[in-house]
Amino acid sequence: MSKGSAAQRAILSIYLVYLSACTKIETIEPPTVRNIDEIFIEVDYQTGAKPEVVTEFVPGSGITDNAWEVVTRPNIEALTNVPAIGRTLNVIVPSSDADLQELDASKISAGGDNVGFNSGILLDIAERFRDVRDSGRRASLYVLFVNGLFVDESGAFRSETLGVSIGNTGVVALFAPVLRQQVNNSNQQNLVTKWFVEQSTVVHELGHAGGLVGPAVIEPESGFGLPLQSNHLDNPPNKTHCTNQRCVMYFQNQGSRAALQFYARVVNDRSVVMFGQECIDDAHAGIRCAMGQAEVSDNCDNTIVPQ
Repeated sequence: MSKGSAAQRAILSIYLVYLSACTKIETIEPPTVRNIDEIFIEVDYQTGAKPEVVTEFVPGSGITDNAWEVVTRPNIEALTNVPAIGRTLNVIVPSSDADLQELDASKISAGGDNVGFNSGILLDIAERFRDVRDSGRRASLYVLFVNGLFVDESGAFRSETLGVSIGNTGVVALFAPVLRQQVNNSNQQNLVTKWFVEQSTVVHELGHAGGLVGPAVIEPESGFGLPLQSNHLDNPPNKTHCTNQRCVMYFQNQGSRAALQFYARVVNDRSVVMFGQECIDDAHAGIRCAMGQAEVSDNCDNTIVPQ
């Protein structure tokens, strides 16, 4: 994968309908669910927060695997590819360390403070360093690893927050100190644990970036989110999460414990798809609705919860 530039400056870089819009259109038509054929996942990291790309999937085996190829790509494909209507997208992920861009801490400092990052700071970093933008047939997502903590709207530092997906911007951030702490808390402190903690968090946050689960039900005025096909929306304070405890969108399915459980499932089930069927159904129905190929049973209203 190589980085490139685009003629369009987009605020939304999402791969499913209900999410496509932009604040500036130059000469390139913005991507829609009807015309995109590629999803490009760009990854940048602050010095000291580098994610794993290639490591031994089975320690001591001498066989290396690409974490993004093994986990992220098939999970995004599980959401976006709908063979029944001929829907198949090309998902591009980092293939080596060379595909990651390191951001020097001094360049992304907000007033000299590299400890805390609120949504505004994260979006500013994305605006300055994001290289790949949406184009007519490509949707892009920007994943940023920072060496600090998330700061919420009240100004509180969230030492338990592994990652965030910022609304409908296509910007996802992961917080390396919290990821490291999860690995340190594990009884298996190795690269595989780090690999799965990072990837399970990436997949979870990309799920939110794609409109899972039911944000428009919580805030109808936002218009953002995929329509629910079943009532699997969790209750507050875990809103916008799935009730299926085996789904990566379940609110507790992040961190070292969840990562190790997922690793065991991969070994036993030979499946790397972390999304539950409920979330996959939401994504596929959203695509069918957007393409005018909705089935009779599809709910195309993203503000209601089916009973």
